[in-house]
Amino acid sequence: MHKYLVGGAVRDFILKSKIRDKDWVVLGSNKKKMFEKGFLQVGKFFPVFIHPISKEEYALARTDTKIGKKHTDFKTNYNLNITLIKDLKRRDITINAIAMDKYGNFIDPCKGLEDLKNKIIQNISSSFEEDPLRIFRVASFAARLKHLNFYVTDKTIFFMKKMIKRGDLKYISIERIWKETEKALKSQNPHIYFYILYKCKALKKIFVEFYNSIKKKIKKNKNNEKKIINIFKININKISDISIIFALFCLKFNIKNIKLIKSLGRRIKIPLKIINFAILVFLYQKYIDNIKYKSSKYVINLLNKIDCWKRPYVIKKISLVKYLHTNNKNKRKLSDSFFFYKYFYLVKNIDIKNIVKKNYDSLSIRISLNNQRILYLNKYRNY
Repeated sequence: MHKYLVGGAVRDFILKSKIRDKDWVVLGSNKKKMFEKGFLQVGKFFPVFIHPISKEEYALARTDTKIGKKHTDFKTNYNLNITLIKDLKRRDITINAIAMDKYGNFIDPCKGLEDLKNKIIQNISSSFEEDPLRIFRVASFAARLKHLNFYVTDKTIFFMKKMIKRGDLKYISIERIWKETEKALKSQNPHIYFYILYKCKALKKIFVEFYNSIKKKIKKNKNNEKKIINIFKININKISDISIIFALFCLKFNIKNIKLIKSLGRRIKIPLKIINFAILVFLYQKYIDNIKYKSSKYVINLLNKIDCWKRPYVIKKISLVKYLHTNNKNKRKLSDSFFFYKYFYLVKNIDIKNIVKKNYDSLSIRISLNNQRILYLNKYRNY
């Protein structure tokens, strides 16, 4: 049995990036031999196994033949005659089709090393269009590698457009679309994901709420790529919390009502906690404007509406969204998020023991605690 490190691990090794997962291709073996060595098979249809100790993925070398329109409609061939070269050539993009042997030698039949050097993301062959999920994978890679100045070739965009025009998007599992979206949102340049989807015409099919809000701006700047990219750009300042980043995009794309946020969430099957936070930001971030000049009663009532006493973490997150969404040139608005965050932490730890002793029912306790918070904040603000 011969094994080769493949895919993203080799790509990241060459780019000197953090290697998250190691995947291996195995030659000269079969299912029976893998089971005998203690490997566990993943799923029913593909010859992919989990190593009993390292838990890394080991796959028998294989080729895939498209036999239908769905993303699962592939005939897999993994007999002993399948070579490493054939396995590598079935992959999506050139920079993911490099293997490395145990001596550190690269096997590169698709010129992936050259494309890594030239910072190119491109498909291997016309078989790229057999799996429409590759549209979102390419867009995700474009976002994740943008900090290294990688770009998607026009040839690959052409194949992506071709799949969309043919109506292939309806054959993709929605969960898989969200998975690629999630990876892109965690990157340093998540806006590139949506830009590439716009460029290949997938944005208006899948993220229709985002597209409808910016199509006039795009039309106005249709001959200026740099300005179009800036239409998608948000300030994330090294934030990696997906709920914050998604909320920032909802603000950026001016999603004006809860129904639109929920509609997008249902279609892409976005986790409910992410959608709920975006709704919370939509409902309350505008009331933080000029909060330094609002009464203490106004501040405490706003905090009550957000229900932050039971979930204090949301105040920090809302403050971050407000800060990141605000134009850096507007120092007054930048201070709004600071004071909102500060006011909450001034009053959140008020001792309620004496309040409980003097009151006998929950309503009286809530009213007394609310008044105490207002008085404390007034004292701090010298009102």
